[in-house]
Amino acid sequence: RSGQKPYFGIRSFGPYRTIQKTPTFVFVFREQDRQLARFLYSSLIGKEYAEKFSGMTQYFKVEFSNANIRHVAIVDHSWQEYERVVATIKEMGWSEPVCIVLTPGNPAEYYLQKSIFLNNEIPSQDVRIDHIARKNNFQWSIAGLALQLFCKAGGIPWCVQTKQKHSLIIGISQLWDNTQTGRQRHVAYSVMTDASGM
Repeated sequence: RSGQKPYFGIRSFGPYRTIQKTPTFVFVFREQDRQLARFLYSSLIGKEYAEKFSGMTQYFKVEFSNANIRHVAIVDHSWQEYERVVATIKEMGWSEPVCIVLTPGNPAEYYLQKSIFLNNEIPSQDVRIDHIARKNNFQWSIAGLALQLFCKAGGIPWCVQTKQKHSLIIGISQLWDNTQTGRQRHVAYSVMTDASGM
């Protein structure tokens, strides 16, 4: 990648391995968050921040249109409502579902929806509504969010090549969050157990 953002290579050459089966992307949101869900969708197709992210289809060569996008409106972020989302997905027969869940950012609700969806073998991506609402800041997150969706749908964005076969790859990322008491830094890391990066 020679120091450039990894998205540049994906945009120019496509992902290392694309998605085998077309996923169904299911937006899950409360009725009062519908407009933010529409803005998120518009951002993911490349309409809102085209100069920074031209869309899921162009970047990752994955179908992301009305043909494979659905939504389920929920009353609240309760166990019962997430179970209803799962039941709807199964009843409608939506294939290869990936849920995009708009949440207020409550950690308990995050773990709750992760638990329910994972127990039903449905990958999910949490997106905080306050983060979407800060539209000037959100433009810097949309490519990373799209990357997460691509990976959760079964795609492999890139393969890391190292000069040595016996090596350990550690990826580190950070996120700054503005809180009432100041700025808070979140650091995440992933460890690859071999040199392939996969």
